[in-house]
Amino acid sequence: MKEKIKGLVKKSLRFVPLSVFKELFPMELTGFFYHAVTNGEMLHVKNLYPPVSAEDFEATLVALKKRYTFVSYADLVAAFEGKAYLPKKAAHLSFDDGFVENYTVVMPILQKLEIPCMFFLTSEWIDNQALFYRSKVSLCVEKVNTMNEAALNASIETIGDDGVTDKDSLLRKVMRFKQEDEDEVSRYCAALGVDTDAYLKEAQPFLSTVQIQEMYAAGFTFGGHSVSHRKFVQLPVERVEAEIVDSCKKIQEITGQKEVPFAFPNSATGFDRKLLTEIREKNVVLGLIFNSKGLLPDEPYLFNRIWMERKLKNGKRTWQAYLKDAYEGFVWDKILNWRR
Repeated sequence: MKEKIKGLVKKSLRFVPLSVFKELFPMELTGFFYHAVTNGEMLHVKNLYPPVSAEDFEATLVALKKRYTFVSYADLVAAFEGKAYLPKKAAHLSFDDGFVENYTVVMPILQKLEIPCMFFLTSEWIDNQALFYRSKVSLCVEKVNTMNEAALNASIETIGDDGVTDKDSLLRKVMRFKQEDEDEVSRYCAALGVDTDAYLKEAQPFLSTVQIQEMYAAGFTFGGHSVSHRKFVQLPVERVEAEIVDSCKKIQEITGQKEVPFAFPNSATGFDRKLLTEIREKNVVLGLIFNSKGLLPDEPYLFNRIWMERKLKNGKRTWQAYLKDAYEGFVWDKILNWRR
């Protein structure tokens, strides 16, 4: 009965208007982040989550700029160190993963609207040196969806897995792959004729060192996003520290930044905050840290952000819908912890 009541209370938050949340719980700082904004197709992303169109991205920023004052990473540091105050209704914007569209599509829009931004890069992907297993999955899905029946049947026979007998079962199998299945992902790529090395060379989906340096010279901040984008809770402590610090040192090497911020790949859920504090204190290169849990409070140096591409239960993709979803999570967290 207790769990049933909790479920009803949580569902009831969906009916609370955004204006009521904002009135009852005004936020001093709100973070928004994206991965993929494009004018065209991003085959390495499109079957994982829908990229945002450049038009919709610009319209969202125009609307948010009327309601918030966007601040830079330097502003956040100054406020964190007690050297300055943030303006009322402050907001920060960032991008994860380091797709080349950050340079070709996003930067011109940000410059036009005069909005500061942070870009968090997975260092292994810079200069198109490697492709994430999830991007390989997206390319496999794309290939399956464009194959004729004869080619599809031939690929299924080559794969030779029980349970993979037709297009639907093949797609289900591919979409269920996890990071520890990278060898299997590569085997499926080979069977389907997906040449990931050729794709990296031809599409060049990630930022190059030269593009990063040009963006940095234009006033944008760069941060680490791990070396290989793995889930930290599955890694030994030594590997986690290397994933964080080495990615930040790579950014420092490229940009010359004295201090480099860091954004967790996936999320920091379940990660020991005491350990994170120790890692941060003994590595002077490491700046402020960013996570993906909307409006939830955390350590003073750790800033949560709202993911503006995540699939919501109501199917909406407006900035208001994402903000309201984040408020629902924030209030629900308060309800769960109100006695603590």
